[in-house]
Amino acid sequence: MATSSISCTVRLTPNDLYRLQLWVVLRGSRSVWIFPVLLALLTVNTLRWNSQEQQSTTSGLGYLVGLIGLWIVLLLVIPCFLIRSRFKNEKGLHEDTRYTISGDRIDMESGTASSRFDWSRIIRAVETRKYFYLFASKTPTFIIPKRNISVETDIIDLREILRNSVKGKVQLLS
Repeated sequence: MATSSISCTVRLTPNDLYRLQLWVVLRGSRSVWIFPVLLALLTVNTLRWNSQEQQSTTSGLGYLVGLIGLWIVLLLVIPCFLIRSRFKNEKGLHEDTRYTISGDRIDMESGTASSRFDWSRIIRAVETRKYFYLFASKTPTFIIPKRNISVETDIIDLREILRNSVKGKVQLLS
């Protein structure tokens, strides 16, 4: 186990939650891509059967592009509004949360709550360009923006702690 520990104070923003939502949807849920693929296959098949008429080919292709565009808007825009509403209504998201992460456990403390997680509960860790996500289930339990880790050596130490402590899948950038 790593002997060092790192501490950081995190205040999440609506942008943090939106990025998390997009990350979960686009990387975590492959089913979100089934509808556009099935729609494209259906439209291509329909176009092939109706290829005698030039107008039906053009209008069918426009229909496909329109539906895929609508799907992308629904996928990207609606979550933005839902997350902003959630952030506005859940006052706990506005608090500073202090994380102390060591080789033994993760301690979390805010103005209204305090908890301690053993590493046995963390099943996955992922590092992105801007965040560390720690999972105790299918969705991230802890979101740690890198902007809140002030010293580069703390990021290196956190990576080492994650490599040594998480028993499940660990995806780090370096």
